[in-house]
Amino acid sequence: MLCRTVGQVLRNFTLDKKIQTMKNLKRDYPTYKLNKLPELINHSFTLGKSIGCTGSIFRRRLVGRLKEKAFWHYAFFLGITKAEECLFIENNQDGVEAVNWYDFVLVGKEWELTHLETTLDKFQEIMTRAEEKSEGGYKGGENNCEHFVNYCVFGEHKSVQADNVKLVAELAFTILEARIMM
Repeated sequence: MLCRTVGQVLRNFTLDKKIQTMKNLKRDYPTYKLNKLPELINHSFTLGKSIGCTGSIFRRRLVGRLKEKAFWHYAFFLGITKAEECLFIENNQDGVEAVNWYDFVLVGKEWELTHLETTLDKFQEIMTRAEEKSEGGYKGGENNCEHFVNYCVFGEHKSVQADNVKLVAELAFTILEARIMM
């Protein structure tokens, strides 16, 4: 049984805590490396009328000048512990780790569910992929949080955000190059 729904958890938190950036991570709850995960009692959650399982992907806005307008931080739902912690797995500057829901959402002001995994059929595959990627470290353009969750859940090492940044940079260089040649 799920102790509290994600919606109930959200109604219980406040945004009066200091907002942190990805470069200055401060956690109010314990984090866990994949080889030291606590025992989980449930691998599902409810959000409204939907039931999601391990591998459901959430994202929240990054904070900071331009970041909060343009970039998101991604994690996937892992499960609920005996201590009623709702854990998510993310790739951040500290590497791949399981973080508490409160620490995930309190960093930003806005969050959303982007993929609802409705069965536990892929649980082992998702966790195996997470372990594979846990040694890679965080690299914004090459192995960021979006690359990580997409690889774990879908088997695709892809980040739309990183692709967009590369596209904008290429466009800017093309324009600059054209102006220089004029």
